Amino acid sequence: MSLSKTILTLLFLALLPGAARAVLWSDFIGTIKTIDISSREVALEDGKVYEVQRGINLARFKPGEKVTIHIEEKNRREMITKLRKGDYIPPPPPPKTTSSRRGLY
Repeated sequence: MSLSKTILTLLFLALLPGAARAVLWSDFIGTIKTIDISSREVALEDGKVYEVQRGINLARFKPGEKVTIHIEEKNRREMITKLRKGDYIPPPPPPKTTSSRRGLY
């Protein structure tokens, strides 16, 4: 193996974990089917069941409500980390831009 291939392979392997972490979350809208407060699980009408992170008050929600859900992967399990009533997903923040003329104004 040539030196350039070795360097490219090492670079790829170094960047891989960061790229994998970037896609381990999602926001979506769902309707609650059941809530199990004791096991901290929410079942949606599409049949998926998610564990809910501590700190989210499940007593505020009831079956049949439309909710906006933020899922993150923690310990190789999908977990609800944010749960809001309603069906609005806020747009992502605009990308940060830097001016190449900084200091001239």
